[in-house]
Amino acid sequence: MAEPSTPLDSTESSPKIDNPYLSNKTRNYALGLLTVGYCFNFIDRQLLSILQEAIKADLGLSDGQLGLLTGFAFAMFYVSLVYRLHVGLIEAIAVISSPTQSAFGAL
Repeated sequence: MAEPSTPLDSTESSPKIDNPYLSNKTRNYALGLLTVGYCFNFIDRQLLSILQEAIKADLGLSDGQLGLLTGFAFAMFYVSLVYRLHVGLIEAIAVISSPTQSAFGAL
């Protein structure tokens, strides 16, 4: 009896998946974008922490309101910003990779 072939033993050609992160240029670009994003996040957090007493006095906020501003509201701002950035990048990649299709036609 013949043993069933495994994917490693198979002589059939399987579709090759191109990984764009195999090149050093693309990996370094992605790392650079992530680093810049992290730096902006860190700077925003630090500026808000430095200025929170002045903001509290200027707007007449209580400690609880200031806590919501520096915690929950700040997190929701970043979530909405990152979501919009994600949707925009998906549209841009779809247009670049396939200019004859609509932005979400390939999805």
